[in-house]
Amino acid sequence: MITIKKLFFEAATEEVAIQPVLFETGLNLIVGERSSDVYDPQQRNKMNGVGKSMVIECINYCLMKDAVKSRVSRIPESVISNDTYICLAVEVETEDTVHELTIKRTINDHLPIILTEDAQEIEIDSPIDARNYLDNLFLGETVESKPSLRKLLSILIRDEQTSYNNILYPHTNSNLQGFTEVIKPHVYLFNFDITLLDQIRDHFKRIDRIDKTLASIRAQFREANINPSEVKAYINDLEDKLRRLDIAVAELKTAEGATQVN
Repeated sequence: MITIKKLFFEAATEEVAIQPVLFETGLNLIVGERSSDVYDPQQRNKMNGVGKSMVIECINYCLMKDAVKSRVSRIPESVISNDTYICLAVEVETEDTVHELTIKRTINDHLPIILTEDAQEIEIDSPIDARNYLDNLFLGETVESKPSLRKLLSILIRDEQTSYNNILYPHTNSNLQGFTEVIKPHVYLFNFDITLLDQIRDHFKRIDRIDKTLASIRAQFREANINPSEVKAYINDLEDKLRRLDIAVAELKTAEGATQVN
C-alpha cells in the first residue's frame, strides 16, 4: 500500500512561501479558500484558480509524469524559481516492512531527481530511470507481469480536458496507445494475467495481416477477370496439364535414348 504523507517545496537559495500540504490517514478533501485580497467581490467568492488542481498535478509530477505534459513546467519563474524542488513524502508498505520515501524533482526538471528511501539518498538523472525505480519499489520484483505505476495511476488521475463518459480513456491521447494498453490496469486489478493481452493483440495483428493478403489476392483476381470460385478447378486443370507434359517429356527422353543406341 502507498500512503501520501506530505507535499512540500524546497528552494536552494531562497525560502518558499508555499505552505506544505499534509495528508491524514483516510480520505482527504482539497477545497479552495476564499481570498480577502481580491478586489472584485464576485471573484473573491469564487474558489477557481486557487491551486486545488495544481496540488494534484504536483503529486502527479513527483510520481514521474512527463514534464512536457505537466502544468508544473508552465509555472512562471516569477512565481516559483525553476530550481525549486517539488517534494512528495510517502510511505510504502510491503509484506515485510514500511519504507519511508521522499521524492524531490525540480520544476524545470534539469537537476537530478533525489530519492530518499529510509534515510538513504540517491540521485537519478533520468525521469525514466526514476520511474523504473519507483515501479520496482511500489510493484515489487514481478513488475514485468504488472502494469507500470503510471498506468495504474491513470485510473485515478484524469486529464482535465478529458470527459468522464469513458472510464477506459483517462487522457486525451489514451486512444493512441492501443486498446490493450489502455485496459491493462483494469485487467490487472481483476487479477488476470496481462501478458495474455499482448498475445491476443499479436493474434489480432496476424489476422489483420492475413485479411490484407486475402484482400490483395481478391483484387488481383478481379483485375485478371478470374472468378475466385473457379480457381480450384483452374488449378486442377493446370496440374493435369503439367502431369501430361511430364509424361510427354519422359516419353521423349526414352525415344531419344533409343535413337542414340541404334
